[in-house]
Amino acid sequence: MNSSQKPQHSWAKFVKFVAVFALIVSGVAVFRSSRPEAQVNKQIGYEIVEPSHDYLWKNASISEIAEWAKRGNASAQGLLATMCLKGEKGALPNASLALEWGKKAAAQGDGPGAMVLYHIYNASTGISPQWKNPEEALRWLQVAADHDVTRAQVVLGLKYLFGLDGLKNDKAKAFSLFSKAAAIGDYDATFYMGECYANSWGVSPSPQMAIRYLSLAADADDNFFYKPEAQRKLAEAYKYGYGVSKDTQRAFEYFSKSAFLGDSTSQLSLAYAYETGEGVVQNSSAALVWLYVNRAGGGAASQETVNMFERSFDQNSLVKIREKAREIMQQIKANVVQSSTQNPAPIRPSGPKSSGTGVIISSSGLIVTAAHVVEGSSKVEVVLVDGPREASIVEIDSKNDLAILRVKGSDNPAAPLAASRDVKLGQPVFTIGFPNTDIQGASPKFTRGEISSVSGIRDEPTQWQISVPVQNGNSGSPLFDESGNVVGIVVSKLNAFETAKNTGDLIQNVNYAVKNAYLFPMLEKFSDKLEGPKKRGFFKKFESVVEDSKKSVVLILAY
Repeated sequence: MNSSQKPQHSWAKFVKFVAVFALIVSGVAVFRSSRPEAQVNKQIGYEIVEPSHDYLWKNASISEIAEWAKRGNASAQGLLATMCLKGEKGALPNASLALEWGKKAAAQGDGPGAMVLYHIYNASTGISPQWKNPEEALRWLQVAADHDVTRAQVVLGLKYLFGLDGLKNDKAKAFSLFSKAAAIGDYDATFYMGECYANSWGVSPSPQMAIRYLSLAADADDNFFYKPEAQRKLAEAYKYGYGVSKDTQRAFEYFSKSAFLGDSTSQLSLAYAYETGEGVVQNSSAALVWLYVNRAGGGAASQETVNMFERSFDQNSLVKIREKAREIMQQIKANVVQSSTQNPAPIRPSGPKSSGTGVIISSSGLIVTAAHVVEGSSKVEVVLVDGPREASIVEIDSKNDLAILRVKGSDNPAAPLAASRDVKLGQPVFTIGFPNTDIQGASPKFTRGEISSVSGIRDEPTQWQISVPVQNGNSGSPLFDESGNVVGIVVSKLNAFETAKNTGDLIQNVNYAVKNAYLFPMLEKFSDKLEGPKKRGFFKKFESVVEDSKKSVVLILAY
């Protein structure tokens, strides 16, 4: 071979080497690009793999997560902090390590890492008193919310909504946070969006929007903390026609779903529906099943009610009914455990244990309500025109179910009082109150009717029977005559549940109000100036009377 052939041979080998090298490089590139976590390092021209939080959680072992955390990956650091805090994925619970990795992750802007710091510094979690620091907890909660951690947005929203942990009550801020979390798909936030639209919390009231968000929450595939409450409130909306057409069958369906998730109020509603045939075929044995379930779970069903229902069945039937109740209780227990494990509660605000209605009767702040609304409360708030204000209980008459409160600095006008002797059978009357505020909202509701009887149940002389429709939350509402004078205080309604059991008839609009004749003696000990009765002017429209009367009516919150 001569010298002129060597360069050609060498050149051919060089071309072949380049081709093979290019093939190898392209193969590596294809392999790397097929991995979804790959990112390009533009400075040095080759790819390095940075795994995402979801990839690490779903696919990586604890050792791999720890290795990435040591390399400085913020997602791995935040995940490792969470695992150490909760003892997940094989990690032993270790608050010190959780704090260490949480700080590293949060310093790089990792939302889950900031959420770990919130839990460690938060006083209510009880991880360790040495790290208790409310200011730091709130700071890192805000950081987590800013980085779209939906749990942080919901918790922070609730703190603004109820004015918790030193934050000023800011319902508009709460609505904004719930809106962000709901847009990302958090169902707890979706539920509270419905609450905001129902109660005018930071947004104009909209029954239709409230129903839209409650429906999204109630029909969610996943279990979450507020799901049974969303289902119950949607059921109540269908039952009462709030934002939707009345539909007792749909109401029954959602009460049933909520009851099987452990909601005690829905369980009683199911028992009522089965006994009365409201939205379902009447079935007294099914009603008793749910009374057993409710009572076993610590619900409000009384033993007297259970005993009354049991009298309709023989012992063999009762054995079967109790066995069915036990089966349902086991199913509920499994549902509740699964829900709490998958989706722990963000927080459960310590809201009022009950609510009712009151009426201001003096410019110096005397308020009348029903005794059962406020009895046993450690704190009572009255919602005035300028916001809620704490009130003191100054007099209670448990026998007649009346209570006198006092609040300072009220700008609401006082309602005039009229004597009971002037009230006649068949006389038109009306009331204004705050029924079912959790679903019907916090704006006052007007209903009207007549004096059906000059005595109450079993001819009780202290009360009138009235046909004015009332619901839960109307307790303590003033009963007005057509001139706007208070002639009594609404205190109760006939128990349709037990009456239906005894009579077979569903009683409607049988309600009771205490006469003013039993209120005036309570007021004699006070020196406050009271407004006397007024006559309605000939040209004054009834709508104007209602509008004037509304200004004296207040929402009562008992804690």
